[in-house]
Amino acid sequence: MGSIHAYTLIVVDDDGAYRRTVVEALVSGGYRCVEAGSGTEAVERLRFGSETVHGLLLDMFLGDMTGADLLAMANREIGHRPCILMSGRTEESVERMARDAGAFTFLKKPFPLDLLRAQVASMFETGEHFA
Repeated sequence: MGSIHAYTLIVVDDDGAYRRTVVEALVSGGYRCVEAGSGTEAVERLRFGSETVHGLLLDMFLGDMTGADLLAMANREIGHRPCILMSGRTEESVERMARDAGAFTFLKKPFPLDLLRAQVASMFETGEHFA
């Protein structure tokens, strides 16, 4: 199936099975995806990858850094891109960290894949990716 969107997202999660599920859902929704299993790998892909990344979908707690830290690094490396942060941890402080980091929204894992696709579409429709 060809891409129906012009948008590429980087999906970063240290849980490979969950990351692949998310990527499959986004690809089936017409998005292109770049995958990374750690913050370090994501920074390398952002610096040296051939794909232009338009948005980020980041796990909040990676093995080597937080999603909030990765978002800040990505903003320095490639400029502002909209971001959705996600986590299986549900404490209010985690959601506040996502908001304080400048995320478009925060998704609590596990989330319905239709909700994910709707949030990604909404993120791009706001025009924030042009900031």
